[in-house]
Amino acid sequence: METIITKRKNGSKRVQHRISKEGPTEQHHAEFCDINSMMRRFHKTGLLPQCTDQPIYGDFTMADDYLTMRTRISDAQSDFMRLPAELRQRFENDPAQLLRFLENESNRQEAIELGLIPEPAQEPPDTGSDTKTPSEGSQAPLKGSNSEAVKASD
Repeated sequence: METIITKRKNGSKRVQHRISKEGPTEQHHAEFCDINSMMRRFHKTGLLPQCTDQPIYGDFTMADDYLTMRTRISDAQSDFMRLPAELRQRFENDPAQLLRFLENESNRQEAIELGLIPEPAQEPPDTGSDTKTPSEGSQAPLKGSNSEAVKASD
């Protein structure tokens, strides 16, 4: 690249950057992308240029609508921005990197140490008794009712 600096009559400088013949643009596509060439081909053949991308087919009936997905993305970005700056920097200020980190089960302990997820609740030690509590499947009889009638109605 060549830089040319010239002084104007009013005293300001004009800076020009001239790129060599081999720039980043692929010139061999120029004819194909030119609208005038496309129109000439259309007048000759009667065909418009065809898109070569393959369509994607699938069952997307269970997918959420656009507004719901945009809201989820906005919420995720807001939640991410509420994290401390040092923690956001750890993920290069990118919520997607944080989500990828959290999805990986091998990062669970580090996520707990960083305070991103709560520590798992410790279960009480097993006393070895075989008694069942009501939350383990057996229903306690209702006060003032026949327990057989309750079981029959289930």
